[in-house]
Amino acid sequence: MSRKPVPVLFMSVMLVFVLASAGVAYGLWTQTLQILGAVTTDGLNVEWVITSGEPICSLDPTDPTTVHVTIEDAVPGTVQTCNFRIVNSGNIPVTITSETVSEDPPGSWLLADGSAYIPTAPPNTNGGPIYVSYVNNQGSVLNPGDQVATSLDIAVEDTAQQNTTYNFKVEVVVSQ
Repeated sequence: MSRKPVPVLFMSVMLVFVLASAGVAYGLWTQTLQILGAVTTDGLNVEWVITSGEPICSLDPTDPTTVHVTIEDAVPGTVQTCNFRIVNSGNIPVTITSETVSEDPPGSWLLADGSAYIPTAPPNTNGGPIYVSYVNNQGSVLNPGDQVATSLDIAVEDTAQQNTTYNFKVEVVVSQ
């Protein structure tokens, strides 16, 4: 007995039918879900809060990370203190990367030799008119709602001229 070969055309049609049936069955038994969403993050939001030391210390009206200090009618030998809190009022943790004390405006405290005053560690060996010491919180991590206390001790040195106004600013730089 000899077998008849199955025609190639018939086999091709059957293969297409079987594959189409499998595709229809898969399509009926699966469903694609699409999820749409939006993620928003708050920016870095850190600010100073003055707890004591006003009126010599004031917040910058345009930059909450800067405090301005004005010593009016400086009298050599006097010491004043400003106490602050650095507050993370944002929604993401921040790290204090630096705190700087600088003249405001730059170059406003020129010594007799023309060099600018730069805050130094005690003793004040550069002969500047004002010595500023402060609690350095560099490296502190503030979670949302956290705060850290800091203070400035401002000493008017013997080299300061009496009845002179000295201005400087303190800035805090944070990163995520």
